[in-house]
Amino acid sequence: MALFVFMPPPSLDVKPAATPPATARPAAVSQQPAPREQAGAVQRATPPATAEQELAAGRAALAASQPVVAKAAFERALLREPGNAAAQAGLLATAKLARLLDAYSAAMRAEIAGDIAAAKTGYAAALALNRDFAPAQAGMARVQDVTRAQAFEATLAQAAAALAAGRVDAAEAQYRRAATLGGEDARVKEGRERIAEIRRSDLNARDLARGAQLENQEQWKEALDHYASVHARDDSLRFAIDGLARSTRRLELDHELQDYLDRSERLIAPAVRAAATRALARGESTAGPKSRLDAQLRQLKARLDALEVKVRVEISSDNTTQVSVATLGELGAFARRELELPPGQYTLIGRREGYRDVRRELNITPGQQQAAVTIQCTERI
Repeated sequence: MALFVFMPPPSLDVKPAATPPATARPAAVSQQPAPREQAGAVQRATPPATAEQELAAGRAALAASQPVVAKAAFERALLREPGNAAAQAGLLATAKLARLLDAYSAAMRAEIAGDIAAAKTGYAAALALNRDFAPAQAGMARVQDVTRAQAFEATLAQAAAALAAGRVDAAEAQYRRAATLGGEDARVKEGRERIAEIRRSDLNARDLARGAQLENQEQWKEALDHYASVHARDDSLRFAIDGLARSTRRLELDHELQDYLDRSERLIAPAVRAAATRALARGESTAGPKSRLDAQLRQLKARLDALEVKVRVEISSDNTTQVSVATLGELGAFARRELELPPGQYTLIGRREGYRDVRRELNITPGQQQAAVTIQCTERI
């Protein structure tokens, strides 16, 4: 009880310490205004943006591809200045940008999904709105590369299928198109080389058949020209080398035999007759097509055989002239004498003492039945 009597009241001890001095509170109030007063002070310090400022903000947003921000800025500019032409144009540009970005976004989604056709359509739509839009340009380049690669592979497959089916012209056209799509791809080069090889083989087969046809028809001049042109194209072709040599020999033989037939009077000469006999033997031993050759050989043999048939020749003289024949020798003096001579050219010479010599030419042709000649020395010296 004595303790309660002597302790002071709690409120009296705390109050003086908790209460700030009278001079401190006004100072604190003047330095830190209330929140509402602060907001009012900010609004009074930042005036509203002008129409020009909003237009500038809209253009900046357009340049940054932010159509939503740009639209809001241009709409505020119209609020500041209704009918502002620049703001209206900005809204049109904003709408165009929005369509551009929508088309580009759709194209991107299609490209990611692997729908190249839709992606190409979307990028084309974006570029139709702005041909200088770099992202759309890059996207279009990508899908075009993919399209080109797909077309290249499809074209290669078609070319290979055509070549396997023997449709060389179609395969060549496809490989030519593939070259424009894929450049110097090894598969294109290989396909073209295969086609070139087939073309060469086909051409060689046709040339071989044409040469054989000309030889069977014994058209040796044409065959020679044909094989010469083939050999000029490819001098490694065995059939052209052999055909050229064969047609050359046959053409030479043909010309020689035909010349004997066309100028058979030359056969009277022993040297020509001997050469013709050798040509006859060479022709008879020749293999290959011989229809024309056999006809030539038969005609030549008949003419050579005719040269072996002797003709009765009657020589008249005067019993004093010494008669000789250049190829037979001395016949002596006689009034009349008969000889059997094969066709040919003969020179008769007459000699008599005190008289000038005389010469007589006697031509006996094949098939001639008889001949007569008179030789006498009658001119005194």
